Amino acid sequence: MFFNGAQPCDKEKNCYIDKKHKIKLSVLQKDKNIFLSTNLYDYVPRFDNKLISTAVMGVAFESEQRFEAPDGSELILLEIV
Repeated sequence: MFFNGAQPCDKEKNCYIDKKHKIKLSVLQKDKNIFLSTNLYDYVPRFDNKLISTAVMGVAFESEQRFEAPDGSELILLEIV
């Protein structure tokens, strides 16, 4: 995804370019906590992609072990919320 005038390189295929919206990003401090504030998620398009999981990814090249979560459970990559 490309926002704020960013352009893809020639090798990028099927990329999303948004020339209409301006993405804002700021760091906020509240008490002793630091937060990142952005409007990016207001403009990220919904893609119709299938769920990616350990079963789909197979095994890693060198270790020949399954991809898994830190606790050993199945790894599921769904979306950023």
